Amino acid sequence: MRQVETFSLRESDRRIDPEGGDKTARHFLDFVVDGQSLYQMLTEYDLITGLSADDKVPLRVAEATIDRLLGSVAGDAPRGRVSVYVCPECGDLGCGALTVELRRTPDRVMWLAWGYQNNYEDTLHAVDLGLDELSFDRDQYEAVLRAGRLRLGRNTHEYQSE
Repeated sequence: MRQVETFSLRESDRRIDPEGGDKTARHFLDFVVDGQSLYQMLTEYDLITGLSADDKVPLRVAEATIDRLLGSVAGDAPRGRVSVYVCPECGDLGCGALTVELRRTPDRVMWLAWGYQNNYEDTLHAVDLGLDELSFDRDQYEAVLRAGRLRLGRNTHEYQSE
């Protein structure tokens, strides 16, 4: 298990073909582990976090994502797993998502057993992303996610007031 020294969120944009295509541009907060963007490591998956900074996605979607990652509500995927990266078009688990088993102790939060799954089959496809299982300092992890909630709330408010 990899002990994470630093956990943060960074604004990111979905990789899309600059000459068009049918992919929707998305702006979101990405997870950064020890200075490395997890999104940049996911080159074989067209998925983003549920932490949308896009004004077309309701703030409640990001808030629900944060609540699941904090462990304050149940996971959104079969077997109680938590989605970490979801469909950038609609966020629906039916399109497939990268999920983890979220485990919390008094001092740590762990993302275990990375897998690809959807919400209409019980099948979990194990994936090797080179991430291993990640173990975060609980206080830092929770503070970053709570700050992310505030940050997204301000961004959403700014978009609506323009």
